[in-house]
Amino acid sequence: MSSDSAEAQASSSLKRHSAFAVGLTVAVVGGLGLWASLTEIAGAVVASGTVVVEGGAKRVQHQEGGIVAEILVENDELVEQGQLLLRLDGTSVEASLAVVEAQLDDMLARRSRLVAEGSNAAQMQHPSAPGWTPGPGFEAVYAEQERLRQSRALSLEGQQAGLEEQGEQLMQQIAGLGAQRAALSTQLEVLEEEWRGLNELLDDGLTNVGRTNANKTQRAGIAGEIGRIDTDIAAARASIAEREIAHAQLRDAFQAQVLEELQQVNVSIAELLQQKIAAEDRLQRLELRAPQPGMIHESKVQTVGGVVSAGETLMLIVPANPDIVVDARVSPMDVDKVAERQEVVLHLSSLDTRTTPELMASVRAISPATSVDPTTGASFYTVRISVGSEQLALLPAGTRLVPGMPADAFIETGNRTVLSYLMKPLLDQVMHTFRED
Repeated sequence: MSSDSAEAQASSSLKRHSAFAVGLTVAVVGGLGLWASLTEIAGAVVASGTVVVEGGAKRVQHQEGGIVAEILVENDELVEQGQLLLRLDGTSVEASLAVVEAQLDDMLARRSRLVAEGSNAAQMQHPSAPGWTPGPGFEAVYAEQERLRQSRALSLEGQQAGLEEQGEQLMQQIAGLGAQRAALSTQLEVLEEEWRGLNELLDDGLTNVGRTNANKTQRAGIAGEIGRIDTDIAAARASIAEREIAHAQLRDAFQAQVLEELQQVNVSIAELLQQKIAAEDRLQRLELRAPQPGMIHESKVQTVGGVVSAGETLMLIVPANPDIVVDARVSPMDVDKVAERQEVVLHLSSLDTRTTPELMASVRAISPATSVDPTTGASFYTVRISVGSEQLALLPAGTRLVPGMPADAFIETGNRTVLSYLMKPLLDQVMHTFRED
């Protein structure tokens, strides 16, 4: 009896404990489920990134290279935009420029002479050209061209005067021949009058044939002489016409030569002006100046007289007070959760976590396409995150953010319940299974 009672009591106690355990389990599971369905936690896309200086460091290079003549800065020195950093040797460039300028002086003086000759001016006019100023030897060259102009003018005038003098001599010759012809014409008229008288006497038998024949002979000789004189006068007049033509041709030929030379000189001046601009540009670029304000970094120029190669990076100019941003890498699986102006919590993992606060930031831009890590081969989107100056001011005094410093970015995506986080993998798998079926 007592044995059966003990078993009954044990069974009743077990049932009570089992019911309590089941009830407790249901209560715990139900409580956890209720908590999971009601409790929300902040969601975020976690991405690793690095600190980047916006605008970046700028390189100082030279297109052609050369020999270092002067070094004016050193590493870690602050410089202003446009400040002279170093100067390359300009001996060869200056020599080339001097040759070009001397040739340009000569050509411009020559052009002044040709213009004066072409317009038959009494003197030359000082030249002008864009970007040109007379060199130290210009006045001597100009004076030489003026002397040449005078010499050429005298030569032309001398040739023209010679032709004019020959024409005057021919005119005098024509005048003399005309006087001879007039005298002979008078003699001929006298002989003709005598001829008529002799014919009357001959008819009357008062003279003989010999006298009439002598008269005839004289008249024939004078007529021949008059014909010769007329021929000489015509030849002299033809010579005068030839000299007048030669006089005009002489001036025309001179003008044609001047015009041809002037065209060639103008072409040479245009080429020399271009060469001068190029040489001055090369000379100016021998002075390397800071492309932006900042600090000298990684300067490779340490020796005056050293040679730098064309296109070689001589130093970097790192901005002194740059805008700090973070470039974070986001997986292609998470990029759809990221949008511009989205809030971000930044952890600067390389700094002391005990003294470094979290920084609030925001998404500024998302790359339009993926990039590939050359080491791992993983694809990612670059998300640029901007940090405001008021947040940077929260960093401990003396903290310096440098490019390449690692940072962890938590890109907030909104609040979700714990239950949704727990159920999402299962629901995704179920949906995937249904799609396969």
